[in-house]
Amino acid sequence: MNSNDFASLATVQLSSPSRLLVSACCPDKDLLVIITRLGGHDRMSLWKMQGSKTWEVDVSTNSERIVGIAWSPDGRTIAVAHDPPSITLHSIQDGHSERVIPIPTSDALIPQLTDIWWFHQEKPEKSPIPDVFRRNNIITGSAHSVLRTLPLLDQLRDETKQLTATDLFAFQGSQTAARRAPSLPDVIKSWPALHPDPVTASINVPNMTRTTENSIVDEVDDTNLDSILAVADRSGHLLCFLDGTYSIGSLKLGNSNTTTTVASLFKNPKSPVLLAYPVYNGVFTDLLPTHVSLSLLQGRKFRDFAKLSTTARELCWYVLRVVEEMRAAWVGSDTTTGARELGSKWIATYEAKQQEDYHVKPSGILDLTTLLVTDRPSEALADYLGSGPQMSERGMQKWESAVTEALVKLRDYSEKRLVPACQRLHLVLGEIQGWASLPTLYTAFEIPNETVDQCLRMLKQAILLGTWLAAAARREHNRFKEFITWLRYETVLLGPSSETPNTLRHDILEVNQYLMSGLEKRIPGYDLTVKAALRTAREYLDRRDPTETPIDVPLDGFNDKSLECIERNLSALTGAFANCCREIFDRPSAAATRTATFSANFGSDLDQNTSASSQQDKQPSLVRERTTVDPSREVML
Repeated sequence: MNSNDFASLATVQLSSPSRLLVSACCPDKDLLVIITRLGGHDRMSLWKMQGSKTWEVDVSTNSERIVGIAWSPDGRTIAVAHDPPSITLHSIQDGHSERVIPIPTSDALIPQLTDIWWFHQEKPEKSPIPDVFRRNNIITGSAHSVLRTLPLLDQLRDETKQLTATDLFAFQGSQTAARRAPSLPDVIKSWPALHPDPVTASINVPNMTRTTENSIVDEVDDTNLDSILAVADRSGHLLCFLDGTYSIGSLKLGNSNTTTTVASLFKNPKSPVLLAYPVYNGVFTDLLPTHVSLSLLQGRKFRDFAKLSTTARELCWYVLRVVEEMRAAWVGSDTTTGARELGSKWIATYEAKQQEDYHVKPSGILDLTTLLVTDRPSEALADYLGSGPQMSERGMQKWESAVTEALVKLRDYSEKRLVPACQRLHLVLGEIQGWASLPTLYTAFEIPNETVDQCLRMLKQAILLGTWLAAAARREHNRFKEFITWLRYETVLLGPSSETPNTLRHDILEVNQYLMSGLEKRIPGYDLTVKAALRTAREYLDRRDPTETPIDVPLDGFNDKSLECIERNLSALTGAFANCCREIFDRPSAAATRTATFSANFGSDLDQNTSASSQQDKQPSLVRERTTVDPSREVML
């Protein structure tokens, strides 16, 4: 070959050992991906064909080697297969990891991945009749149709960005944002879902990038719609993902007696039919490809179910974050102190002062109640109210603002976020329950009807508890305001100033109620459920001797661990509901591969002598194939 047969675009000198994969070149852009080995791990870099490097990133901390890459049909994302087995999606702009694709749990013991492909699906010609009502392929009366008419839920804090000093103090033109991966729980990570779309789930999102200056939304890019991401491993499995993110299960090529890998893979661009060339025992393959027909992907039923799964995931993740924020505001977290602890710490400090300085038995609530009734404080209480912590005007303002902010958050989050999100989830699961009642759909998708009923019962309980929590927070807020007003009144009376308050501005009964149940937040040490109360009442009524001593109910406080046993714990309830709801969509997501049809001979086209001799030689055969589509018959040759 002459040296001038091919024109060289650029010559690049690489500082470390590098390699090129088969799919390194972008199909529609002058871009190239180079894999570099550094420190026992592979790094991925994007280069222009002219020889300049655009970016270089560490693909993953747990990845030791990159097996293969695939370009998305829209050319904006790079799918990467790793060893140990994992799949990640990276942005073509800066290389950051957009998403980690979970490997199906049924294939937990997956061997080494071998290759990855991403096939597009040709879109049918659009109808000349315009969509006047802008239904966007949504069935009128369905759950998504109803969600479109509801107001959007308030957006939550964006956890994908971390504020830096430059973000806080620099001018707008020089601000930079450091990206960090959001901390998703395992139940959300393993949830089968399409590309996240909070607006479809009736959740507001910040910075709508598709909105123009005239408030007109641009046409959505649907190039990746109905595309299939396929990943092969050494056991002959093909892991398939709809739109590159939604897991539709795995396919097994070959039989259990042979070791099978996939040499090449092709997809009919107009139908969900895969053509695979499996390699048996690493030495021979069939002359004809193996046809795999995913017939369930041809209709709209499977995509509608995938949309419901995605919407349920977004709403469930929203509910988990809302409950976590409420819990952090009231109970506290690893880095912050909850508002509930302020009153307990204040009364504990006073009782410690009683015991250490005045050598009396600690009785904080009794002294405060005596002061409320008689306006005569004890010596220890008068000293504490005059010089104790949080008793200055600034300290009381901080105490009041912290508790008020937490109670208002509990009230507003319960009424405006938690309960509406649970109601929207109930709407989605109600449609899933309707799917399960249809025999044909139930057979194909295998929807767990009992699990759906259990999730609906848990959702009803969450809605009830959210409404109760809003009412309890409102009542507690009113009592706390009366308590702070009384505390300021008593502080002025005990102060050195001769100024006397004009009139009483607090409700004595509300202050007393807060002293009894709100200041220390002691939870009774018995079961608060209705079943337990009825059981205790029956036990008392069934006693034969009326003079017998009644049942003693302990009133000691619970610790934090025992809170998990109470039915009124929203945090435990939503956590259990998330796992239960994910199980509804887990098995039906693999219905497309479970009902797939195969057309193959699995090695029977080669005679046994050729097969045996190939195994003895142990020389891998080079397979060259050409797959074309006949437009007239729409079949693959």
